[in-house]
Amino acid sequence: MEEHPTEAFTNTSADKCWETILDRLNAEIERCKSLGEQELPPLEVLQSINGHKMFGFLKPSIIQAIEAQDPSHQCVEYWHHKELSSESSGSGNDASKCSNGSSNSLGDVKTKLFGFNLIKQE
Repeated sequence: MEEHPTEAFTNTSADKCWETILDRLNAEIERCKSLGEQELPPLEVLQSINGHKMFGFLKPSIIQAIEAQDPSHQCVEYWHHKELSSESSGSGNDASKCSNGSSNSLGDVKTKLFGFNLIKQE
């Protein structure tokens, strides 16, 4: 966040970190509203993005890179969950199980807050 280089977001998981960011974004949205700004993204749209997706953890290349760090499957809970999910979905890709959000179009709504692009513009 170029405009706030000293502000850091850390937590125990990608989703919890994203929740912290959403709290900060909500505070910024409320501050901007109090200053009379009109074209701000609604928090509901931001909440539809989950931490795993936001930080790239659902991309197959990222999943493969992370899994390559544990070739002997020492992270038993992860591999067991992945195996169960693969069996129930019939797919080796567990990304759909981790995603709580849906893709929404923000249309003309402002998608940048304090220097941070919230949605990749296509």
